[in-house]
Amino acid sequence: MWTAQRHVASVHPASEHVSTGPKHGRADVKDTWTSPPSGTSVRVELRKALSLKEAVVVLVGNIGGTSIFIGATSIQALTGSAGLAVVMWLVGGVNMMLMAFSVCELALLLPQAGGPYSYTKFVFGNTAAFVVLMGFVTFVGCPAWALGAYTAALYLLTLVTPCSPPDLAVKLVAASLLFALVWVNCTYTKYVTRLQVVFTMAKFIAMVIIIVAGFTTVSQGSSHENIQHLMDDTSTCFGSIALSLFASNFAYAGWQVIAMLIEEMHDPARDVPRAVAYSFLIVILMFVSTSFSYYIVLSPAEVMHSDAVAMTLGQYVHPVLPYMLALTVALCSIGTVNVTIMGQSRILYAAARNGHMPRLLAMLHTKYLMPWPAIITALLGALVMLMSGSVMTMIQYVSLFFSIMMLVLLLALIYLRCVGATSPFTHTTFKMPIVVVVFQVALMLALIVVSVAEKPNELGFCIMLLACTIPIYLVCIRWSNKPQAFVNLMDHLTTFIQKLLQLELSSSFTGQQKV
Repeated sequence: MWTAQRHVASVHPASEHVSTGPKHGRADVKDTWTSPPSGTSVRVELRKALSLKEAVVVLVGNIGGTSIFIGATSIQALTGSAGLAVVMWLVGGVNMMLMAFSVCELALLLPQAGGPYSYTKFVFGNTAAFVVLMGFVTFVGCPAWALGAYTAALYLLTLVTPCSPPDLAVKLVAASLLFALVWVNCTYTKYVTRLQVVFTMAKFIAMVIIIVAGFTTVSQGSSHENIQHLMDDTSTCFGSIALSLFASNFAYAGWQVIAMLIEEMHDPARDVPRAVAYSFLIVILMFVSTSFSYYIVLSPAEVMHSDAVAMTLGQYVHPVLPYMLALTVALCSIGTVNVTIMGQSRILYAAARNGHMPRLLAMLHTKYLMPWPAIITALLGALVMLMSGSVMTMIQYVSLFFSIMMLVLLLALIYLRCVGATSPFTHTTFKMPIVVVVFQVALMLALIVVSVAEKPNELGFCIMLLACTIPIYLVCIRWSNKPQAFVNLMDHLTTFIQKLLQLELSSSFTGQQKV
């Protein structure tokens, strides 16, 4: 259904769900800057470059990002005790694995780039899809790029200066990292996955160092007191424990990238569920072992008062370890940004194919078959957020929007199950037990309700921003009678950039609206 490369064919297979007739929009505006030979049609689509092994590398590197190195404090603050914090790392991982399997089924039912946006559009319509799209870009995409690059730059600069680096210097290094990673992502997916092997190995090395340090401390007998007091001060407040699950769920975020890259996988029906299973088993084992090692070496009070608990552990064990951990955590952060760029730009690309973003964003480079305009647009948004200093302000809303988005996807899956007899997209051998899906819906609803009760102001701000996207949709998408001067300007600008960057419109472009 989705081809692996750009090719020329005299006819399209009957089974392909793409438009083979004239493109939507004005007849006097060409969709591509070159015309195919007479009697042929050009297929320009994302290159299939991801195998099972590469998908596992991408997922392991992206699931959780650097949360295990900096997120232990927030979870312990809610659980009260070290022992319950370790348990919540396990429970959160298992819960997110079940959630990922549910979304896997949804991805195989609707195997299209764009992930949550595409699924929401198919089930709930254009308006809901646009709200999810804008919410994802605002609360997840741009903050993830900016925060990941900032974290990597901060750790890299700690290797060369004994003092705290100036904020401007950190931001300039972060921007340089973003430019470099975008350049790689605009060439070949193979290069991206090969680099990701290095970044994933760095993440593993950092966790192995911490785990070995922890269990070495046990063998020396100097941690017995910490182990004996693991369950001290355990919270009995249901709201705090629920919020700790909320935080541990978000600590395993990042697996959604597999749904966004599904068009670029060789055999998604076979490889997507396997990649999710292998990746989560690896990550859960490593995360739980790492969190337990923290409390073997450090007391709960030391963990609570540390902004970067991995660095605190390194300083406690050996003077050289902080530098080793700084380097590996920096590489891990770069790897997270690398995968984020690869996956989240596909949402803009998918939205543009449906007419929910400017047509330019639905174009691919003629040689590399990469969505250059979508990647560059996402880069600009990330740079604005990085330089404005609003990353930490926005990041507190990410987990709330993430839960809302997951709830929408679970409801979409239940809907497709109910109409399965008449839906053309129900041919998949992978299915989650419906009991698990319903349980996930109930759990997400409970977590959202608890978060609303605990943080009503954050919820109100999040809802206000999401509501503001509806007028944008009505003006930019639904309003079809735009002034002719504006339409002509957009046409000329699109054609100019198209020729400048050597772009062609995706063959699966179906957008009827022009932004």
